[in-house]
Amino acid sequence: MQYALTFDSTINRVLATLPEAVAASVRPVLSPFVEPLTIDGLDGPTFLRLPYWVVFPAIILTERRRSALDARSRALLDGILQAQVCLFLSTRLHDDLFDGQRGDPELIYAGDALLLQAVRQYQVLFPR
Repeated sequence: MQYALTFDSTINRVLATLPEAVAASVRPVLSPFVEPLTIDGLDGPTFLRLPYWVVFPAIILTERRRSALDARSRALLDGILQAQVCLFLSTRLHDDLFDGQRGDPELIYAGDALLLQAVRQYQVLFPR
């Protein structure tokens, strides 16, 4: 059971809004999410290195199950997952700065940019 995930367009859109020095500092944190991911089931190596909330929706949305959904439902679920990844990365960057694991205070802007991307994504998915 496999499902391919790509977050590169979302992550690259956020990186493009940042000054190059900040983008260069944050790339190592974001790099696991820029490469296409193949979720290979509960016992596969991808499951062990990704947050559970990325893996479980991907496993639930295997290609067989996705094909049973209409295009609108697939787009909605994919969009929610994209926004959740941005929220996770935003929280991770802010936490790393708070804990002192990263010493570059400019990374707060990258965390904020990811948070704003998630908000924009949700606004598109769930307009008022």
